[in-house]
Amino acid sequence: MLVKRVKWRVGNIKTYSFIRAGETEELRGGEIRVIAVETIAVPSMVDLDLCPYTRHEAAHVITVGESVPKGVDEERSIEYAMVAALKDGIINKGDVIGIIKMTPVEMG
Repeated sequence: MLVKRVKWRVGNIKTYSFIRAGETEELRGGEIRVIAVETIAVPSMVDLDLCPYTRHEAAHVITVGESVPKGVDEERSIEYAMVAALKDGIINKGDVIGIIKMTPVEMG
């Protein structure tokens, strides 16, 4: 895939959304796992950043995504999270496992 170089201009209004587990998951310390999350709509022309601070006692979100990767110029959604289990534990459906920051951008 060919990647074009573009200039970005970043907006100053940011939106924060909780990433919540979509189902209950039992984890073992040290494992890396993909889990379903409650769907978060991501508008087009929005850049995403994960909050690096751990939000759940059992796991930390490494990345998020959806079944078909899309460009920033398309509407997207967050459907899953890859998590690293910090210790043996349970993530219950609806638990906050992370926070995502959405920042509007312009490409030129």
